[in-house]
Amino acid sequence: MRVSAFPLGALMCVAGSLAACGPAVTSRSPSPRPSVSPSPSPSPTPSTSTATPASGRCAASGLQVKLSDEQGAAGTIHAEFEVRSSDGTCTVDGYPTVLMLNPSGGALPTSVQPESGTTPQTVTLAPGTAPLGAVAASGHGWFTLAFNDNQCAGSQANIPSTWRFTLPGAQGSIDVSARDRTGALPVVCNGAVTAGPVQSQK
Repeated sequence: MRVSAFPLGALMCVAGSLAACGPAVTSRSPSPRPSVSPSPSPSPTPSTSTATPASGRCAASGLQVKLSDEQGAAGTIHAEFEVRSSDGTCTVDGYPTVLMLNPSGGALPTSVQPESGTTPQTVTLAPGTAPLGAVAASGHGWFTLAFNDNQCAGSQANIPSTWRFTLPGAQGSIDVSARDRTGALPVVCNGAVTAGPVQSQK
């Protein structure tokens, strides 16, 4: 009996791996993908807030007012009041409001008319100026009151011991003694007063 020779190549395929007997296969490693850095989130634009500028108006607590002069002619008294800032720089413009007070602090009938012929102006009061009453002091303001003191009956005569002023645009009121340099109190017929606007003392 003849035994056919088994091909050597077949024996090698049996002995070896089946994969080795087939055609060579080249395996490729997957190409790495390029890494993409995440885009940074845009920073929020800060909002710009516009501060509201201060009005620069004077506060009564930072003001000083004093009767600086009083003169009379033909029954009309002209009283001049000086204004000074004891705090920061501030402004006033226009006419003061006026109220007369009795010695007990009660209100007396007061009728105020604005002075005609004088144009109101914005007056800047600076701190650190000379005291009230100083000669030729700059940086102060002033205004006048005019009233009649001798053409009324006794029942129509008001005698204030204190002037209460509210300067235009200012916050709060200021009480000023009504006594003149001699210590006398004024007589105001019918409580009628004419007030001039605050002006600059340069």
